[in-house]
Amino acid sequence: MKFELDENQRGAFHFLLLGVLVVGLPALIIHLVDESQTAVVTTDIHRLQVFRNGYLLSDPGLVASASSTRGERLVAGVLLGLAIGTVVAALCWLLRLRPGHWMAGRWSGGIAMAYFIPVALLLPVNMCAPSRGLLVRTGSRSIPRTDLPLPFTSHTDTILLGPEQLALSRGNGAWQVRLRSDDREILIASSYADSALVAAGVDQLRRIINPE
Repeated sequence: MKFELDENQRGAFHFLLLGVLVVGLPALIIHLVDESQTAVVTTDIHRLQVFRNGYLLSDPGLVASASSTRGERLVAGVLLGLAIGTVVAALCWLLRLRPGHWMAGRWSGGIAMAYFIPVALLLPVNMCAPSRGLLVRTGSRSIPRTDLPLPFTSHTDTILLGPEQLALSRGNGAWQVRLRSDDREILIASSYADSALVAAGVDQLRRIINPE
């Protein structure tokens, strides 16, 4: 007996398959990359993973701060790409650049997404590499109300540490780790994880910065 689908069923099946390919496959790849980056690290370094904030960082010793989750950044990147494409298409239409306005909008939106989606996964606005007596901090200017960095704004500072102390506080729904001294305060990491995991991560940061 031959099994056949009618036109509506075939359409639903194709839509489901497209959803799996567009959403499920990238999610699986991101998960596998994330796991591969943390699978071989030591227990001590693994405690720092609570401060990754969903970024795929090449060095397991890096920590980052963010006010959004990985999913929120990806959604923001897609929406910004759509907004840019729409604005470009509308401007071209107003300038009577027709019928090429739709193509201009699609290309500009696609280029914007090709930038925003990778940086949402790979480039924190604020990232630190802690070591004994030293903090290498890489930061970028971000698009307002997002954690998406603007292109060509990245800068790196090397900070010599003195009598700073790590301070843990709660702000905007996230745990925030700051270096504090009499004359400065530096945000080095944040996390939305459970308080016990965050406390273990902070202890590991203290051991890295000020080993006994």
